[in-house]
Amino acid sequence: AAEDPTGAIVDLRRRGARVPANPLRRPVRTLPRPNPESLAATVSILRRVASTPLGGVRVDSAVAIALLQQAALHGHEVLIGYVDAAGVATQRAVRPLAVRGGQLIAWDSTQGRPREFALHRVTSVIPSESG
Repeated sequence: AAEDPTGAIVDLRRRGARVPANPLRRPVRTLPRPNPESLAATVSILRRVASTPLGGVRVDSAVAIALLQQAALHGHEVLIGYVDAAGVATQRAVRPLAVRGGQLIAWDSTQGRPREFALHRVTSVIPSESG
């Protein structure tokens, strides 16, 4: 710091470098359209949830794991209640592929790819009509 001729304090430190904002926008990613079988299974599960008291019941973790393992074994879709890291609760229709190491690996038809879900964040599991 220093003083100018009027006695005011002047900051002599270098100003931080500024990077201009990128004027290019990210391209819009279109999601794949779900197939009719996936839509039918999702509608079936949602109807089953709607008819369940309180929209689904919390299950014991051992029961949830057993239901998920059975669904993975038989290739059935399930509806899971899930709480993400921010504490936001959602319901997702997924097709479990494997349950291991505290993770559910499942095909998420809305994103068109496999996803991993932490088992301790699964709040409910509702089997599909065919499960």
